[in-house]
Amino acid sequence: MEARLVALVSPHPRLIFLSAFRKLHGERQDLIRQWDEAMEAMSHRDEAIAVASEQFAAKKLEIRQKKAELDAQARFLEDEGVNNKEVDARIALYDREIVSRLRSGHQTMPWSSDCTGR
Repeated sequence: MEARLVALVSPHPRLIFLSAFRKLHGERQDLIRQWDEAMEAMSHRDEAIAVASEQFAAKKLEIRQKKAELDAQARFLEDEGVNNKEVDARIALYDREIVSRLRSGHQTMPWSSDCTGR
């Protein structure tokens, strides 16, 4: 009689094994799905990193080119400043010569081809 009660209460051993197998199989399938999703996400991130790297390199090159252009413009500005000082010095010299000649009675200007002063 006890054997019958055990047989009625507990399912067949094959059913227990089959149920456990299905449960473990489902867990493995879920783990494999999670693994596949993780691999796919990593692949997408790798692609995004590659694109970002290319964009970074392009922007870095653009910055280098703009810096070179700014450096050239800064050198040009400095050269023009030196040229302007030289021109200002020549203008001041000519102004002093003109004033000096006017005071000494010479009416001719240094740029004038007319020697009579008229």
